Amino acid sequence: MPGYKIHDAVGNVNKMENLAYRKGLNAPDYFKKIKSKEDFDSYFEGCDKQDILSYVEFLEIVQNTHFGYSSNPDIKEFLSLEFVDLGKDFWEGYLIHLITDKEIYKPENECIDWSKFQEEGSKKEILHNDWDITNQIVNNEFHIPILPEIEKLGLVKYLDGTARYVHPERVLDVIYKIRKIASNSDRLNAYLKDL
Repeated sequence: MPGYKIHDAVGNVNKMENLAYRKGLNAPDYFKKIKSKEDFDSYFEGCDKQDILSYVEFLEIVQNTHFGYSSNPDIKEFLSLEFVDLGKDFWEGYLIHLITDKEIYKPENECIDWSKFQEEGSKKEILHNDWDITNQIVNNEFHIPILPEIEKLGLVKYLDGTARYVHPERVLDVIYKIRKIASNSDRLNAYLKDL
């Protein structure tokens, strides 16, 4: 699945210094690592409390961080939560994460050759290596450092080589598309209207 490197790359370039926004970009995947209130507080250390979700809100979404499957998140369900406020940088980043997952897995974007993956016996190890190769390519293109807590856990790996199932050039196309959406409220609103 698209990892932290890809989710950081799609962000609004004008908000990447905003810690709450960056935490939102990574939250749907990272929330699985949070096991206590202390972990929650540690993840959001340095963020303005007004810009993030509360621990009670976290508990409400932690079992369904992608609102369905990460390969097809239900963005409308996410937006229907009364505590989701896209005026807050955290929630905007969270939304961009969900849009990224949706776009990466859309068949028409051709980021992954699913028929080849299935023909060859659904070799997940190769698919994971493909994402590590894609991370290297994305890192070379964007040079965005990952958050320290993610780096500390060793969650992002980089490999040189040729991907077998993932098409990194298509992933880059999707990243550029989402960056345009993330950096322009009219484009973001148009995307959401078309859901």
